Amino acid sequence: MELDDSNNVDDPCNSAGGYADIATGAEIVVANGSGQTLALGELGEGIPQVGGCVYNFTVKNVPGGKKFYGVEVSHRGFVQESESNMRAGNVHLSLGS
Repeated sequence: MELDDSNNVDDPCNSAGGYADIATGAEIVVANGSGQTLALGELGEGIPQVGGCVYNFTVKNVPGGKKFYGVEVSHRGFVQESESNMRAGNVHLSLGS
């Protein structure tokens, strides 16, 4: 069975084309260097852009004092970020091209 959601008027950012897990409400995990979960959040509503969508997110109550953190959206793997980037809101993750 193939799902064609190219005419999804309700939520143009909710796609089944290999990224069905990347949608409003998808889980975000922030972990320490050992992989221990420190805080959870979720993706906000997708904003359509040329060639894709942008999702803003905020993860609250992340304990400070770690030099680096792992940030993961859905099951896509952790991306390492510094505490200073996180505090400044400079975490930018991307999928695809």
